[in-house]
Amino acid sequence: MNDRMTVDQLEPIAEALRRNRMVAHCVSAKEDVLPLVKQLLNPESTVAVGGSETLFQTGVIDLLKNGEYSFLDRYAEGLTAAQRDEVLLSSMAVDTYLCSSNAITRNGELYNVDGRANRVAALAHGPKTVIVVAGCNKIVDD
Repeated sequence: MNDRMTVDQLEPIAEALRRNRMVAHCVSAKEDVLPLVKQLLNPESTVAVGGSETLFQTGVIDLLKNGEYSFLDRYAEGLTAAQRDEVLLSSMAVDTYLCSSNAITRNGELYNVDGRANRVAALAHGPKTVIVVAGCNKIVDD
């Protein structure tokens, strides 16, 4: 988070996301992310993630690895390059995909650039549900 923003400061950005047909939730601290994500996930879901330090920093990756979810783990130890490619491909057919964004504009637009386009593909035409977890350090004017 860039110096910290209050929920009241985040709410106009969340409203802009809602105007762009996204569901948006605001939390005031990193520690509040995990309970919200857990609330949004169905324990019977198959889930996958895009590459994201945010998901590690907020504990989301550990949550997904706890065995409560069917997690296609791109970070699993011992995966060969071919196995990792298969996980990335299979990730487009999961129930829920979690990622972050490179940036979120104050107008409610997500900006993403990917080396493999897996996150962009998931957002544009992938899983039924995509959860974007982003700190206020990702907020930009345009």
